[in-house]
Amino acid sequence: MNRLKITVIGDLLVDVWWRAEPSIRNIEHAAIALVSQPESRRIKPGGAGIVIDAIRRLPVELSVYSTYGPGSDAHMMLAYLLKRNIPVTNIRLDPEFITPVKTRYLNSNGHILVRHDSERVSPTVMPFADSLETDIASSVVTLIADYAKGCINSDARKRISQVARSLKLAGAPAKIIVDTKPALIHEYHDMYAFKLNRLETAQIAGISGDLETIVRAAYSKLPPGTEFLITTDGANGVGYVRHGVYGFIQNPRAYRSGNCVGAGDIFLSGMAMGLLGPCSLLPTESGTDDMEFAMRVGLIAAGHRVRSNGKKQFDPAAILADFKRLTCRFDTNTKICHAEAELIEFVEQQRLRNKTIVFTNGCFDLLHAGHIAVLTHARNMGDIVIVAIDSDASVRELKGVTRPVQDQTTRAANVAALACVSRVYVFDSRRQDAEDGKLVDSYLYTLISNIRPDVLVKGADYSAKPIIGANLVSRVSLCPLVAGTSTTQLVDKLRQTNDSNRDG
Repeated sequence: MNRLKITVIGDLLVDVWWRAEPSIRNIEHAAIALVSQPESRRIKPGGAGIVIDAIRRLPVELSVYSTYGPGSDAHMMLAYLLKRNIPVTNIRLDPEFITPVKTRYLNSNGHILVRHDSERVSPTVMPFADSLETDIASSVVTLIADYAKGCINSDARKRISQVARSLKLAGAPAKIIVDTKPALIHEYHDMYAFKLNRLETAQIAGISGDLETIVRAAYSKLPPGTEFLITTDGANGVGYVRHGVYGFIQNPRAYRSGNCVGAGDIFLSGMAMGLLGPCSLLPTESGTDDMEFAMRVGLIAAGHRVRSNGKKQFDPAAILADFKRLTCRFDTNTKICHAEAELIEFVEQQRLRNKTIVFTNGCFDLLHAGHIAVLTHARNMGDIVIVAIDSDASVRELKGVTRPVQDQTTRAANVAALACVSRVYVFDSRRQDAEDGKLVDSYLYTLISNIRPDVLVKGADYSAKPIIGANLVSRVSLCPLVAGTSTTQLVDKLRQTNDSNRDG
């Protein structure tokens, strides 16, 4: 089987790291005097090079497009890539181009004392190879790190936009995520997503305010065809807008500001890792939207970079371990929809991705093996599992005044914690008999009608019962029952145990 591909296009810079200490001598009355050992000088790829160096650690085919100019630092940077088996065929040497060099002087604690940028931006005139369009079309995701340093020219941006447009018209839109400067945004059309930081987003918005305000305002000014605007907000997390709907993902782990060099590039790389799904070290959970999942992975990856003061490399295994440990903290809340419109918006987003939508409903009072069987069965029937849970009032109407045992907030959180569940919605139903004797639930029926699932799942005990919404779906699937697992039986058993303990 062919490996999945990621294409990276962008500004390949040179990062020079030089260990130095302030001089105790008064050297020529200099404001800052540093002393270093020649062997302490290290050269690494910067800019898009950080993304490339991270992506090479994933089990993917990597395709890279960039430009570099003559000079020993640029050639040493290229040698770094070659030594790590990174393909450099489409990294072109332009004799007229000057590769930007960022030199950072660090003290023994790893803190940056001085940064010196040496650059003269003059966009390359050399076109990228003809394989650019083919690589974008065949990639799971294409990452564009365009920092206005000249490696990407206007012709390349036009070619990228044209392939994005043609793929969209053909019904196979490409996931192209662009990290660029506000001045260049409008040279990219029909992009899947733009990734900016808070300051850049505020510049596009042209207003100040809280994160949601500026992200919404900036999204309205993006080129046509843009699906996502993603705004990183430092250690706080990431805000985003998709099709006009705002969301925020809190950083799963708080940290103070550290060496943030390359944090944005590593966030971008982490998103690519998340978008790989089962072919990466992180199997995409069915309970999470693809990009929402990817942004969470990106936050964890960027956090590793910043907390280590820039020393920690992109480590997929470490990201996976942290993801498994941290993600359950916030998955539950984000998977619970508090309004029908929010649920429908999520479902429509999934339908645009050609996901199969599965719907089931119930009380889910005391979560037991029978519930797990139904929900697992639902996941096996499609990609996205929507669970509608009866409100407390509905359960009392169905089961009597002693139920539910757990309130609707707890029941929803318990179901949402399961990886096989995509979204949970608590609904207040009122059941009645129709004139033909069939059980109807006007709200549940309307909810299913609005969601328009592909598959409706119920337990096998409904084989001889009317199933609300059965006529609205293309398929009804009944899950075999697990003997002795009804909530009523569990409640009776607990009461018998309590009575026995009291008698004893």
